[in-house]
Amino acid sequence: MFRTTVTILCVMVMIGTLVATQIFTQGVGYSLQLGTDRLGGDLLVVPVGTQDSAETYLITGQPQSFYMNASVLQEVEAIPDVEAASPQIFLTSLQNASCCSTGNLQIVGIDPTTDFTVLPWLSHTLAHTLANNEGVEGSQVYTSFGTLQPAFFGRNFTIVGALVPTDLGLDNSFFITISAAESIIAANNAGLLPHKLPITIAPNQISDVVVKLKPGANVAYVANDIVATIPGVQVITASDMTITVKSELSGLLQTTYIFGAAVWAIAALMIGAIFMMSVNERRREIGLLRAIGSTSRFIFGLITLEGALLSVIGGLLGIVAGGFVVYVFGGFMSKALQLHFIWPSLSQMGILGVEAVGVSLVIGIAASVYPAYTSSKMEPYSAIREE
Repeated sequence: MFRTTVTILCVMVMIGTLVATQIFTQGVGYSLQLGTDRLGGDLLVVPVGTQDSAETYLITGQPQSFYMNASVLQEVEAIPDVEAASPQIFLTSLQNASCCSTGNLQIVGIDPTTDFTVLPWLSHTLAHTLANNEGVEGSQVYTSFGTLQPAFFGRNFTIVGALVPTDLGLDNSFFITISAAESIIAANNAGLLPHKLPITIAPNQISDVVVKLKPGANVAYVANDIVATIPGVQVITASDMTITVKSELSGLLQTTYIFGAAVWAIAALMIGAIFMMSVNERRREIGLLRAIGSTSRFIFGLITLEGALLSVIGGLLGIVAGGFVVYVFGGFMSKALQLHFIWPSLSQMGILGVEAVGVSLVIGIAASVYPAYTSSKMEPYSAIREE
């Protein structure tokens, strides 16, 4: 019973490590894909050299500040394959300032007449165009819209709507009209704000332009066209953000895989040793089976079947253990890495479960092959005589 339990636990640890890693990485990837799909735009045009900052905001919601000339909007709209373009201005509320009820929050100025990335994700449709004294909160900005008037930059904004979860930085942002943002910038430049913003913004500057392409347009071609046509800008695509997330996860995954490989190697050796001990202790029983007519093939199959059954049981327990680890620690890991996590779909989980059981089955058979082979070659008489 002890050896059987140890064998099952070894396989459970191996498969649990594999399952937990795969669930988390698939969940982060699925979250990013869902978020970029919800973004509504195909491209994001930002000042050259600010791609990392823009991606950081889009993925994590950390406040960023970068600016370029507003004329970029008209130049982008002039690109033949561009169907729609909408500007945004990034501001950041001051940390612990008396003017702000919420510190260090990304404030985003949007154009309500052209926006197609924020307002479509409201939990309920506004009955009117967003006014200059109104705001929309991301799903993670925990307030009650319609009943609260947060103060930013010395002025109050009535919250009139909230976004559904987008699994992007939009969830941790507060959105106002671009006109309101421009008036805040003008007041800041004139020294009229309670606390001067630690940034310099010209009246005719914006932070980025979100671009939607015409159906059938080639994303890479249009991105290259924008960079070649408009000086001082660069373009971010969904694939760029995917690469960024993978690079952020690479260190964690590398550590996890190294740890997993070490666990797998140790567990495989332990399983093989346990089966070898089990075979040695049952030499007389195996000899009796041979003596009453059992073939070498039957003995070999008997031992490998035992290894397969124990490994499958361990694999099933490992799937449960891996899922439980992600359930308990997934939120902590996503916050530590500042990445959103969504549980994979049932079909994806089912595929992962089948793969995990298959891996555990292979491990069990592989670990029991040599003990099974040696047991199948025993001479019945000498095996029965052993004490």
